[in-house]
Amino acid sequence: MSVNRTAEIFSKTGSTGRALLLAILVSTQLFIQPPAADGAEIPAGMMNDLYQKAKADKEIVWAASRLPSGAAAVFEARFPGIKLIVVNVPAPQLPPRILTEAQLKRLSIDVGTASISSADPLVERDLLVTLPMLPGLDPKNVTLNNRMVLANDLFGGWIYNTRNVSPAELPRKPEDFLAPRWRGKITIGQSATPFASWDGLPADKIQLLLEGLAKQEPVVATAVQSLDRVARGESDLTNGAGFNTAALAREQGAPIDVVPRSDVYLIPQGLFSVKGLPHPNAANLFIAWATGTQEGRATLAKLDFGRHTDCGPRSVEKWLCGKDLTIYAVDTLEKARLDINLEPMRLKALNLLVR
Repeated sequence: MSVNRTAEIFSKTGSTGRALLLAILVSTQLFIQPPAADGAEIPAGMMNDLYQKAKADKEIVWAASRLPSGAAAVFEARFPGIKLIVVNVPAPQLPPRILTEAQLKRLSIDVGTASISSADPLVERDLLVTLPMLPGLDPKNVTLNNRMVLANDLFGGWIYNTRNVSPAELPRKPEDFLAPRWRGKITIGQSATPFASWDGLPADKIQLLLEGLAKQEPVVATAVQSLDRVARGESDLTNGAGFNTAALAREQGAPIDVVPRSDVYLIPQGLFSVKGLPHPNAANLFIAWATGTQEGRATLAKLDFGRHTDCGPRSVEKWLCGKDLTIYAVDTLEKARLDINLEPMRLKALNLLVR
């Protein structure tokens, strides 16, 4: 409702009517907000209101596949009396666990972290809580009809061993990975996820690329094994190691780099809570702090957990800074479902495991 229209109604309404209208506006203030400016944050008064409601919960359990455990000390200092427990649950395993616990009515997790693809089974069963749109939350980060706030971006694609491969040899387009030079020299991830960077291509082209890659006699490995193999020079190329982890290895001296001019996937992860969770008010407080306050965002960014910002502050952005890459973001439910629909093709062509 515009300011002018509100003033017009107030001027034509009696005192009782004005009081009722004011009550309605106040009750809906969490849902009718202008877009947040860069660096905006949830007002301190609203954060304090969330804190007061959350005190009775006393704790919150946050499930994340990468453990930014250093966040607990900052959160607990900011909100005394509420303990933040961070548990390691790989994103693909989280929805099945939640589905099982919800069926048994024994939910153990207050806030989950997952990609839109991974959270889709929970969306289909209408298990996610609708979150309030607080001022300070960037509307671009709010997805799934206000049921998830995007908080962390994962990157992946092709990396190479800089000792084994010269820049002149590197593939310049997807078809170049099928050249004889790379036969027996490629490690691919054992799940379908690393191939999300090709989702934007026509399906028939994806099929030909996958079939051609299968003829390259690739080694199929876990993410950890993929990174280890290319860092040691046992493979020249891999798409099996996520860039977020590879960036940290590179900072420690691993001779690896991103294949320039290649396709890169970006999979955002969001924070969400589930209907019937044990500590609902603490969940609201944590999601608001982590995504809607500068303190929360900065704390998690220092732990390499955050949204993409060109050239920093996370290690992965510093690594990718200035590189000529084509980024395909799986950032909508439609793209997530396309990615899921393409999965059987990948699994069949490359004899992969499920994601």
